[in-house]
Amino acid sequence: EGGTTPFWAMYSLEKFIVDDNNPNYKSVDGILFSQNGETLVLVPMGLKATEYTVPDTVKTIGPFSFLFNETLKKVTIPDSVTSKKEKAFYYSYIEEVKGRI
Repeated sequence: EGGTTPFWAMYSLEKFIVDDNNPNYKSVDGILFSQNGETLVLVPMGLKATEYTVPDTVKTIGPFSFLFNETLKKVTIPDSVTSKKEKAFYYSYIEEVKGRI
């Protein structure tokens, strides 16, 4: 839960691809999650979507999760999310967040 992400300023990164055998992380639709799917770790800065709905498996929105994505404008957060870490939407260009925050 530190100060920065290792993907800081990687604006052209469009998706994460994680090996199925990775014990810590997985990728769903190019977005990085904890292996159990309970934590949204990071939306790539270059993701081309304008809207995103967080999956119902997610309980925590991690720090810096939506960092610097310029395309994403609307995020829907399900009731399953019970925790949003500090700076989750730090320097995001999101205009609308629906649901639990």
